[in-house]
Amino acid sequence: MNAEWELVDDGSETVDLEVLMGEMGDGQARSEAEHRGVDPESLTRWFTNTPAYGTAGCGKHPWFLASGLLMFLGCYLVNAAVHDRPDELGPVVALVAVLMLYEWLVLGLGVWLWRRRAGLGEARQLLGLAVLLLADTAFVYNELAIANLALGAGFGFLAVVVGVVKLVLITRLAGVQLGAGGWLVAVSGVVMTFALPVAARAVGGSGGLPAWLPTALWWLAAALIALTLWVVSGPRWYEMNERGISRLIVVCPAGSAILHLLAMHWVYHETILPAHLSPVLLGLSVVLLVRSGWGAGLPRWTAAACGWVGLWTAAGGDTHTLTWGELELEWSAFRGWLLAAGLAYGVVWWKRRSLPLLLVWPTAWLLAGLGSSPGVIFGRLDWLTNELGDGTKAILPQSMLTWGAAVIGLAFAALGVGAWLSGRRGEGGPQ
Repeated sequence: MNAEWELVDDGSETVDLEVLMGEMGDGQARSEAEHRGVDPESLTRWFTNTPAYGTAGCGKHPWFLASGLLMFLGCYLVNAAVHDRPDELGPVVALVAVLMLYEWLVLGLGVWLWRRRAGLGEARQLLGLAVLLLADTAFVYNELAIANLALGAGFGFLAVVVGVVKLVLITRLAGVQLGAGGWLVAVSGVVMTFALPVAARAVGGSGGLPAWLPTALWWLAAALIALTLWVVSGPRWYEMNERGISRLIVVCPAGSAILHLLAMHWVYHETILPAHLSPVLLGLSVVLLVRSGWGAGLPRWTAAACGWVGLWTAAGGDTHTLTWGELELEWSAFRGWLLAAGLAYGVVWWKRRSLPLLLVWPTAWLLAGLGSSPGVIFGRLDWLTNELGDGTKAILPQSMLTWGAAVIGLAFAALGVGAWLSGRRGEGGPQ
């Protein structure tokens, strides 16, 4: 920058300021702009994808993101319009066809840009958008299953097959290694996303759902959530996948399945009960214990809190009587939670060998055997306590002489145990 100052006779001061930007280099001009916090060309470069200073043509622009947002918005608007008119099937089928076409255009464009190696930023945007689309985030297939069960089942099966193929293409193109656990989560999320509306429509029809179906689906959702957290929290998985798209491929289908489960409650006017969330809390507790171990401070207490809250939320579930011939069994979400908790905490104990868990999982199975609700369990525990108290009184010595004889007998028994343990060491054993 060059400035000339001129003093005139009347004492005033005039300035002839001339900015010679042309004489400056591009680097110096950019340095001056960054110093002033002003970059007048940044907005233009963002919208036109013109490479910025020092880049190699790998910038990003908002148009692909805007296209995805507009597509989702359009799908939501059409869904809202046709939801109140269930007899009109044509708009829903047309929307599914349009969405399929858009999905393949997004994926094809992403593959093309990735192979050109000149628009990697945009290619990642398109691949991420393709992952969001294959999970039916716009609930288009959900609406089709509600409108027509046969078409919903057919298009849902096709969407599952195509979705798995797209996952294979995206992972190979992006160089993502999901591993067995990652693939299990991703495929399970896609299958549950498209199968859940069809199953609800087939079982519930146009009316309400049976009481057991939401409970069973929330157990499936809890297993999916726990498996997802277990996969994405693994250190080896993080070492293999540094890109954010790997997490999106695993988390997005699982999240979409949970959203479709919530949508099922809304469609069929089913209330989400605390007992429905109890298996989710159990899964969180188990994953925290497996990943952190019982010795870790905050994860340990968080796992314990999830376990206790899950236990008491499960206690609010309904109790049903299952009959097989003359055999009757009371079944409830509480008893199912205790059985599952005993198995899960038993597996964690087997891996960690922690004393607190050794006390937890047998207790869970014992309580499950005693009853199907806390009231029944407490009643039977009171009865057992009274019976054991009466039996103990009959067995225990009743006088000082008999107590002395019993203690002497225990002394001989302890002496025999000590001799047996010492004899097992052998002559060359440790002293």
